[in-house]
Amino acid sequence: MRDEEIVADPTQPLPERIAAGARLWDSIQAHNAALDLLKEDLRKLALQTQKTPGTVTVDGEGLSRALIVIQPPNLSLKKGADPAAYRADFGRSFALLFSETKGWKLKPNAEAILLRLPRPLQTLVFRLVEESELKPRVYFESAGKGVETL
Repeated sequence: MRDEEIVADPTQPLPERIAAGARLWDSIQAHNAALDLLKEDLRKLALQTQKTPGTVTVDGEGLSRALIVIQPPNLSLKKGADPAAYRADFGRSFALLFSETKGWKLKPNAEAILLRLPRPLQTLVFRLVEESELKPRVYFESAGKGVETL
């Protein structure tokens, strides 16, 4: 039996499943390290090819290809920014703009809401945020089996 089959088979003894899982884990880690190098090369190529947000496709051998998605910059909180200190200034808009999980962050739709705020509140938001570049996302497709995110 292959390790994938052993891990998925509940009738196999647990120690064997754990050993197979450990071998798979090591293999996955090695594969991810190799893919990270390839993804970095693809990101560099895409950014040299296209300077604006969009998708770059790089054909591989056979029916394989890589898709690199260059995302537009987004707003994120500046390091050390504390929106809670301005909660009273923002009023009801505060809950529309910010959320707290493991620290404060902008909500996904904050940029659209920001455009509708009065100028003084926009100015206050811009003291707390900065534009940040997102790392291009790399996807692989093989023999028409669909695009997989890596």
